[in-house]
Amino acid sequence: MIPFHKYPDVYPDLISEMLLFFCNYKIEGNTRIIESRKVFEFCVYYQDKFKPTEFPQPVLIAKICEVLVENHVLNLNRKGYGPPSEDMYNFMPFNVEETLANLRGGLSKDIINITYNSLVFGFSYVNKYASNKVQPLLNINENEDQSIGTTFNYHNGIATAKHCFDGAKKIAIKNVSKEKLKESTFYVHKKKEIDLVFIQFNDDHLQFSETFLMSGKGEILDKVLAIGFPNVPGFHSFQTSEVATISSRYTPSVGTIAAIAQDFWLKENLMLITAKIRAGNSGGPVINNKGEIIGISSYLPTGEGNYDNLGYGTVIPVEFLDSIIKENFTEFDKSGIEFIDFPLL
Repeated sequence: MIPFHKYPDVYPDLISEMLLFFCNYKIEGNTRIIESRKVFEFCVYYQDKFKPTEFPQPVLIAKICEVLVENHVLNLNRKGYGPPSEDMYNFMPFNVEETLANLRGGLSKDIINITYNSLVFGFSYVNKYASNKVQPLLNINENEDQSIGTTFNYHNGIATAKHCFDGAKKIAIKNVSKEKLKESTFYVHKKKEIDLVFIQFNDDHLQFSETFLMSGKGEILDKVLAIGFPNVPGFHSFQTSEVATISSRYTPSVGTIAAIAQDFWLKENLMLITAKIRAGNSGGPVINNKGEIIGISSYLPTGEGNYDNLGYGTVIPVEFLDSIIKENFTEFDKSGIEFIDFPLL
């Protein structure tokens, strides 16, 4: 039997096909009559259409249906008294025609599959989906000392933390040529305190499978996945992933309200997560359980105490990155930086 976590790989477009199948109705006059279908009927339908090497197990398809019901995607019409294969479900979105068109092909179908695969199969799926979109950045200063940061592909460009460029004489990003970096445009937020850089490619460099397109909002107690490249001596490509919880919006305590205004403004818009942002992880994506970018790993403002000892990491919400892309930016001066190809180790 194929294990549950392998289903997205073995059965392509599984969830979009489930939604198409369970969106079943007929029109009588001006009324849409919803007709539910059984789990086993879907298994037969999928097997006939795609002819996978192994028949999808009804008990596991029913498990997917239950998660989709919990997330208000599917509706459970009848819970059978027998095996889960007899359970009946329906899917009736608000805009039926548009949703069905999206499910039948194109970018929208891919996004739907990623979103619901993330919800159903958890952070192991999210990590697998995300890992090829996250790459290390190498910073070499004038003394030839090396440090590592993290970047990730976002829309048609690359995002990272601005401080990853501090003191750089040379910069390299894995899988991006020095020529590509040299000809790209670097943008930062108009508010200089925002620790972000967006590298805009001047052509269609990234394919859908190589980049993040979805973003969302993080809420307190949400589970998230933080990905990065910690500074491990001798390793430039040591990617780590850690599941964490958003513990708070980062607001000042009574003792720091008298801090300078720009720090006060910035802290109101940060998030704390229960994962340390170690050296090298800065600039990496923080992803929710839908596969959406909700923020970018950063560092704590100076002079605010050592929160790292408490096990917290600081995250800049993704809306600040989106605002850079939507022209709330100034151009980053890269004139003193030599771009090089990432070394092969």
